Amino acid sequence: TMSVNYQLAALFPRYEPPEMEANWNALKRRLPIGASVNGRVVHRESFGVFVDIGVGFPALILVVRLKNADMTPYTSMDMYPAVNAEVDGRIYVFDDDKHQVGVTQQPRESWMIGDW
Repeated sequence: TMSVNYQLAALFPRYEPPEMEANWNALKRRLPIGASVNGRVVHRESFGVFVDIGVGFPALILVVRLKNADMTPYTSMDMYPAVNAEVDGRIYVFDDDKHQVGVTQQPRESWMIGDW
């Protein structure tokens, strides 16, 4: 099977460091923590779903950050949003090392900034 990094590079060409550092920093200035975003699921992994939010960098919604994750145990990837499903959420963290946007669908009071 292909690695996650290889698959993401195919979906988001040239998103990785150092080539895109200026674009990454511009994105962080343009979209602050707490900004609402929406997009399309482009890849699923056991730990969550990657979403194209139209910014040239992958967004990741971890399983524990999916809608209703605190009330519904996600026991199977079949329960995750499907590839091509439209999803929404809020930015809660920027992973500078991986150039990935952390998105949550959980209520604001459950956010733990920096908990990636």
